[in-house]
Amino acid sequence: MPASALKHSLTLALFSLTLFISAAAMFVLQLMVGKMLLPLTGGTPAGWIVAMAFFQLALLAGYALAFWLSRYPPRVHGFVFLAALAAGAACLPVAFPHDAQGEINALFVFRLLAVTVGIPAIAISATSSTIQRLFASTRHAAAGDPYFLYAASNAGSMAGLLLYPFAIETLLTLTWQSRLWFCAYALLVALAAGCMFVAGRTKEPAPRAAAKPPTWKKRAEWAMLAFFPSSLLLGVTMHITTVIISAPLLWVVPMTLYLLTFVLAFSRIPAVSSDGDSRHGAAAALIALVLVIPLVTMLRIPWEASWHLIALTLIGLMFHARLASQRPETQHLADFYLMIAAGGAMGGILNAFIAPMIFSQNTEYPLVAVLACLAHPALRPSVERKNAVLYAAAVCLGAACVWMLLNDIIGPREAIFVGILTLMAFFPRVLAVAGIISICVYTVFRPLISISLPNLQQVVAARSFFGIVRVYEENIHIENAAYTVRVMEHGTTTHGFQVLAPAFETTPTSYYGPPGEILKAFNARKVAVIGLGTGTVACHGAPDRQFTFFELNPEVIGMARLEFSYLKKCPAAGAPRVIQGDGRLEMAKMTSDKFDVIILDAFSSDTIPAHLLTREAIEMYLDRLEEGGFIVFNITNRYLRLERLLAAAAADMSLHFLWKQDVPAGNPFYMASTWALMSRNETGMATLQRTGGWKSMEPQGIRPWTDNYSSILDILNR
Repeated sequence: MPASALKHSLTLALFSLTLFISAAAMFVLQLMVGKMLLPLTGGTPAGWIVAMAFFQLALLAGYALAFWLSRYPPRVHGFVFLAALAAGAACLPVAFPHDAQGEINALFVFRLLAVTVGIPAIAISATSSTIQRLFASTRHAAAGDPYFLYAASNAGSMAGLLLYPFAIETLLTLTWQSRLWFCAYALLVALAAGCMFVAGRTKEPAPRAAAKPPTWKKRAEWAMLAFFPSSLLLGVTMHITTVIISAPLLWVVPMTLYLLTFVLAFSRIPAVSSDGDSRHGAAAALIALVLVIPLVTMLRIPWEASWHLIALTLIGLMFHARLASQRPETQHLADFYLMIAAGGAMGGILNAFIAPMIFSQNTEYPLVAVLACLAHPALRPSVERKNAVLYAAAVCLGAACVWMLLNDIIGPREAIFVGILTLMAFFPRVLAVAGIISICVYTVFRPLISISLPNLQQVVAARSFFGIVRVYEENIHIENAAYTVRVMEHGTTTHGFQVLAPAFETTPTSYYGPPGEILKAFNARKVAVIGLGTGTVACHGAPDRQFTFFELNPEVIGMARLEFSYLKKCPAAGAPRVIQGDGRLEMAKMTSDKFDVIILDAFSSDTIPAHLLTREAIEMYLDRLEEGGFIVFNITNRYLRLERLLAAAAADMSLHFLWKQDVPAGNPFYMASTWALMSRNETGMATLQRTGGWKSMEPQGIRPWTDNYSSILDILNR
C-alpha cells in the first residue's frame, strides 16, 4: 500500500474511532445516569424522560459551543474543545448524593443532572462538530464531505446503547461502571488530542468559494425535521416504560431505532431516499399494520409495543432522510448540526416539561405523531378541486362513524376500520397519515375510548411527575346483581376499587386478599404499607390495628381521601397515618418505629421500583420489623418473574421465603394476584405453607439486586 494511502486510512480510522468512542461514551453515560436516578425519583418513568431531555439540551449546548468556535481557525477550535474536555474531567467519576434534598419533580432531576454531569456532557456533545471540522481541514480524499462520519458517531451510539443493558449492566456494579466510564473519557481526550495533532500538521486546504449561508427559513425547517422524531422518541419511551418497567433494557429499544434512522439517512449510500421509494414503502408498511390492528381485540407486549416502535422508525426515517438530503456545504456544518440539536431539544422540552403541565393524559405523543404526518411534505395531502366531491363524501362518512360510535351502534374498532378503508379508497397520498392516526387511537387512546363508553364515567384525572392517575365509575354485574364500583387507575393498572353500595363500602376488593390473611393469622397490630392506592388495605383493620401508609404521589393521596372512603370508614385503632414521600426513604427515617408487618404495594402499571427490592432495602425493612415480623410483597406483574428475584434475595440473606398465586374464591370483588413473603419467623412461615396455599421456591442462580446492581434480563417472563 502506498504511503499516502496508508496515511489516509490511518487518518480516517483515527477520526472515526474518536467519534465512535465519544458517541458510545455519551450514551453509556446517559443510561448509567438514568439508572442512578431511579432510587431518587421513586422509579418513575418520568425520571428517564427528563434525563433524555437534559442530554438533548446538553447536545444543543455542545453544538452551540462548536458553532461559536467555527468562526475561529480549526486549531483554535480544537484547543478550546480539548480545554472543555479537561474541565469535564473534574466532575468525574460520576456519583449522585443518596440524600439529595428537594421536591421530586422534573426541575429537581434537571438541576441534579446539570450539577453532576453537565460539563462533561456538553464537552462530549461538541465532539461531533469539532472532529468533523478538524477532519475537513485535512487533505484526506473525503475531507470535502465529512458528513459520512455522522454514521460512525451514530454507530458508536448504538454500540453504547446495546452494550449497556446486555453487558455492562449485567456484569458491573454502578461503582465499577462509573470507573470504567472515566477510563473511556480519558481515552476520548487522548484520541481528540491525536486528531488535533493530525489536523495541525496538515496543510490547510485551498480556500473555496464562499457558500451561500442558509436562510432562517431553511434553519427552521432543519429544526422542524429534527423536532418530530425527537418528541416521538420520548413519547414512545414514556408509553412503553409506563406499561412495563423503567429500566435500561426498555430505554434502549426506541432509542436504538431512532438512531438507526440517523445512521441510514446519513450514511454514504443512504438506505432510504427522501422522496419516492421511502414514501411509498412507509405507506405500504403502515397499511399492512393498520389492516391487522382492528382484527385484534387485545394486544400484548411485545405486539402492542411493536406498533409504536414501527411508527417511530418509519416517521424517523422519513424525516431524517429529508434532513440528510438538505445538508449544506461544509462551511455551514456547525450551523446545520446546531439546528438539528435545537429541534431535538425542543422535542425534549415539550415532552418533559411543557406537556405534563398542559395535558392530563399522554396526549402529546399521538398529537405529535399526527402533526408529523401532516407536516412532512411527502405525506401532506393536497386538496385539489377535482377531488372536492370525494373529500366531502369522506367527511360525511367520518361524521356518520362518529355518530354511530357515540350512540353505541358500532364500537371503536369498527369505526377506526371504516375510517381507514375510506381514506385508503379515496386518498392514496394520506395512507401514512391514516396508519399513524389509527395506531395512536387504538393503542394510546384505548383507555380514553373506554372511558367514553356508556357504562363508564370518569370522575377525575390528574397528571404529575409520577404518572397519570384516573378515577372512574363502572357498572358491573355479579350473580345477577348490579353494582357501581369506583376505580383508581395508575397508568394501565388498577390501583384498587370500591363498591359504592353501602353494604360493601368497607369490603376489601381487587388484589388485597392475601394481606388480610396474614394480618389476621398473626394478629398484626402495627402495619406499614408502602403504596396507598385507594387505601383498600385499611379494610383489613381491627380495633387494635394501626396502619401507616407511605405514598410517593401526592395526587394518589388526594384521590384516596376525597374519592374513596376506605381511610375514613374502615375499622382501625385510629385514623391511618399517611406519609407523603418515597416509602423506603421515609421509613428509614423512622428509627424508633417497629411494625409487625410491612406490605410493599408500590407499583404503577407493571412497574415496581427497583430500589424497593434491593438487599439494602430489605435489610432496612427487617430493621423496622418487630421480632418475628413479616415483609409482604405484591409482585403481580405480566412481564417480570419477581418471585425468582425475591427467592434469590431471601436465600442470600438467610430468610424464609414463600410465594402465592392467589385465585380469589368466595369474594366476587377480589382479583387474581401474586404475592411473596419474607421473614425470619420459621414457625409462622411453616403455618402459612401448611394452611394458606403458600409455597416455597429454591433460588435459581439469579444474582440478587443491590443498590449498586440490578438487571431484569434474568427475570423476564419468557
